[in-house]
This record gives sequence, C-alpha cells and structure tokens, in this order.
Amino acid sequence: MVDESTSTATVANFVCVTCNSPTSGAHQCSSCKKYCHALPSCCELGEEKDFGTPVTCLLCCKVARVKEKSLESKRKQEEQKRVMLTRSRKRFKSAHIDDTVLVPVPAVNRGRVNLSNVKAVITESYGNNFFKLGTKYGTLKQRYSRNQFTVCTERYIRTTDVPSCAEISLRELVKKESATGGQGMFKCNCKSNCRNFKCKCFAAKEKCNSRCHSNRTCRNKTE
Repeated sequence: MVDESTSTATVANFVCVTCNSPTSGAHQCSSCKKYCHALPSCCELGEEKDFGTPVTCLLCCKVARVKEKSLESKRKQEEQKRVMLTRSRKRFKSAHIDDTVLVPVPAVNRGRVNLSNVKAVITESYGNNFFKLGTKYGTLKQRYSRNQFTVCTERYIRTTDVPSCAEISLRELVKKESATGGQGMFKCNCKSNCRNFKCKCFAAKEKCNSRCHSNRTCRNKTE
C-alpha cells in the first residue's frame, strides 16, 4: 500500500515553473532544468511530442526573446552610427591645425548688431573628433566638434596670434569684438521709468535694449 504522505511529497516536488501547478515530472525545461507542463500555455514543444520531449518553459523563452531584441537593437544602433559618421564625413571636410574657422554665436550671446560668427584658429586636435580653438584674445574654454564650425578657405588667424595661457568664453569674445559692447542675456523686466537703481540696466550703467520690454516707452532705452 502506497504511503499517502510520501505520494504527496513526491507530487509536490514536481511543480510547473510557469503556472506553479503540480506536474508529473515527465517534461523538463532544456534551459533552466525545471519541470513544466507539455502545454502551449506553459512551454514551447520541440519537434517530437512523445514522453520526455525536449521543451522550453515560457519564462526561458521570454528571457531568450529579450536578449535577442537587445542584441538586435544594439546591432541597429551600431549600423545607424556608421551611417551617421559616413554622412558627417561627406558633409564636413577634414580640419587641421592652423586652419581658420567660423564659429556660430547663439543669439543669447550677442546683440542684434553683432556678427553671427566669430573667427578662430584650430590650435589642437583630439583624434579628429574634437578641436581646441584659439582667438587673438585667448583660447576658447570649450572643445568643439567638427559640425560646430565651418573651415575657411583662407587663413586669417595663425596659432602664433593666440596668447598663451589665456582662456576666454564665447560671450566674452563677442563682447571684446563688438562695437556696442556686446549684449548677451543682460536685460531688465521693468514696466516703466528705468531711471532708478531698481532697474538692472540702469544700475549697471547699461542702456535698455529691445529685449527688455519690447516697444514700451523707456527713458533708459537705446535710441
């Protein structure tokens, strides 16, 4: 006579890894080596469908699909990277040390009467990906990638014209080259008057500009 407690313990040891229900133990996942039902809701069957047929539980199938999608995504990213680099090389010709370049100036760093570009010279190259640019007032603080400037056909500035051990920001450079003293984001938000020290422009001995308060009447506004 079969002991009921022994039979219950044996059945309890064979639990489907997918649905957590008791199973006969006839089928074992080929990946995680755990038992599962030979049903489409619990596993993927192999070619054979007899007793002991090789199966893969749905949990391992999901893990395999996630890994496959991850590898596919990585492969597509690498392919996109190669395409972008190829387009970039075709669009931007190579730059070399001592080449004069034009650096665009964002609107927040210049006044409306200032030039939209400043001249600089390539002083250092870092693997042809990033460049150090110098001006007659000093070296620009940040490094520039190839798509952030345009190479000039003529050389207006030489590396020997760049002061050594001197760094300058792009906004400071624009201010030095500006005939009006530059502008940047310096502005006030006054609604009227602008002739007392509550006005940011008046306190700094600067004229109000078109970005301060549009077309409102202002006693401190540039004519």
